Amino acid sequence: MYRKIFYAALALVYITGCTKQPTAAEGPKSERVVVEGKRWQLVSFGNHEMRVPQKAWIELANGRYQGFAGCNGLSGTYTIKGQGIHFTMDPSTQMACPDMRGETEFRKRLLKTDRFSIEEGLLTLKEKKEKLLVFMEKK
Repeated sequence: MYRKIFYAALALVYITGCTKQPTAAEGPKSERVVVEGKRWQLVSFGNHEMRVPQKAWIELANGRYQGFAGCNGLSGTYTIKGQGIHFTMDPSTQMACPDMRGETEFRKRLLKTDRFSIEEGLLTLKEKKEKLLVFMEKK
């Protein structure tokens, strides 16, 4: 009798452990780990020819991000669901710099982002299939 209960409990534990899948809110853990906890240096505005602000970067961790847009800092929240990613922006410093076009474009494109991909060490933020921002990991 005890043997049947033992094997039934063992089978239940095995079945429960094998069927655990990440929820939509968690997203694939491997993708989150690859994106989070690293400093990503902006290298291009996708296919747009505009000059990238020098030293612009972003870092993501635990649902919050911080960064530098070329003249001013930036921060806010993000959510990842599968390959989807969405950003919100907190109020930030508003120093006037000689050329704000690149910084303005960086902020605008960050807020338009709805998905991401990582290929050959590059983090690409996209809106649908359009490349908006491309980053490389800063070591």
